Amino acid sequence: MLPRLLCSLLLASRLLAEPSALQALPSARLTPYEPADVLAGEYFQRPFTEYFSLHALPGGARLGWCSFAMSMPDGGTLRFQETTEYRYKLGSAAFEQRIRESWNFDAKPPYALRSAVREAWLQNKLLKTTLTRTGRGEYRAEITEAGEMRARDFSNLQLTALDRLGFRIWAVQAGHQRGDCQAFRGFDLKNLEPFTERHCIALLSVDGGVSEIISENLKDAFTCRYALLPNGNLAHGVLADATELRPCTAGEARNRDRVEDVFTSSLVRSPRALGAEIKSGQSLTMTLTGPGLKSLPRTAFQRVKWDATGQSATLQTGPKAGVPMPATPEEIKAALASPLTLPCKDPRIQRMAREACAGASTTEAQVRALLKFVSAFVTDDDRVKPLGLISVVKNPRGDCTAHALLFTALARAAGIPCREVSGYLYLSDTAQAFGGHAWNEVVIDGHWHPVDPTWNQFNLDAGHIQLTSAGPTPHDAQYFRGTMRLRME
Repeated sequence: MLPRLLCSLLLASRLLAEPSALQALPSARLTPYEPADVLAGEYFQRPFTEYFSLHALPGGARLGWCSFAMSMPDGGTLRFQETTEYRYKLGSAAFEQRIRESWNFDAKPPYALRSAVREAWLQNKLLKTTLTRTGRGEYRAEITEAGEMRARDFSNLQLTALDRLGFRIWAVQAGHQRGDCQAFRGFDLKNLEPFTERHCIALLSVDGGVSEIISENLKDAFTCRYALLPNGNLAHGVLADATELRPCTAGEARNRDRVEDVFTSSLVRSPRALGAEIKSGQSLTMTLTGPGLKSLPRTAFQRVKWDATGQSATLQTGPKAGVPMPATPEEIKAALASPLTLPCKDPRIQRMAREACAGASTTEAQVRALLKFVSAFVTDDDRVKPLGLISVVKNPRGDCTAHALLFTALARAAGIPCREVSGYLYLSDTAQAFGGHAWNEVVIDGHWHPVDPTWNQFNLDAGHIQLTSAGPTPHDAQYFRGTMRLRME
């Protein structure tokens, strides 16, 4: 399946010229895809390596490159590798990020997963995740971060090479009709979570041409569209209504001549200065246009009204703009979890939470205390990006992502349901624009309440536009990179 590791930058393409095609995908069969062994065997015997350059759309600014490769390094192993490299600037700060995933499967049916490794380098710092088979359906996950290792065991994890590559075999089989769908299982190595994707035929191949496929992640509604050649190789792709994959050679992929300023290109311009209105506590009313607006959430500080097409929405933001949003039992359970990727039960996190909340007798008081603590503990530094929670604890410097990550962990350690959210923040009257930002939501008296630990805000000002209600990183805001337009009322 198309790699989720590419989806961490999330930047809308010529293949999405007909957005209506994405608005009502048919339901997919949730049974595992099981082609004839001979069909799968023939495909897995054909090694390939594909290279693509990554471009922000509209405009086509080059962000980096990616590659996909399948091989059989020995007779008993089937290997699939994905590599992605970004070179970009956020204002004056330059970043290099490289992510490599390697998946090893048995080379005979049912092609079960043996092991997987994810290595993420950011500014020469490494976060490594491994998944190793220890028995039938049993795996051990290990994360190495900032010189420390932590582990967790998984049971009944049934993953095969068909979960990673079967969609390529399925999509080019004869007999399809437009709208045919099939579900595929997957496992997100970054967050160590299973997920399900459905793939639907958007356009059938004609005279040996490409077939266009729509892919939707059923967990977070992450949608891609891409084209496959008759042999199942990828011809072109668009991720999350945003980043375009253009085929190229290995040399072209690794061209390092240009470094794009993705922060400036992602700004949503305001037609007037808003600083005085925001400072006075007023609500703002605005109209947003662009793809993907149907995912805009209603919150305690945000009211949304969509037009019939889903391409435009009227927003009111501010302390008096929203409506109470009850938290469901499922949401509360998820917002208290301490997964391997966010070790809230680590003794250091538990101790910090106790010390920060000392003397606070109510949930609101605890939240206010944690906001004050995180805002002071993490030194603002846009040149530093956190790889994970332990990295922030050991080196408490970073941008909004570091603040939101640490606040999430401390709140959960204190028994307060909390999740990270993302969107846009009004920057200043000098910039007269909204830029990408991350903050949090906590549960107080059974309802979700947005807070901003970067700015120590218990009640958000009207300069916050929330784009997602959940998500592991604020990069979700880049679904809309360069594609959103704003008109103030």
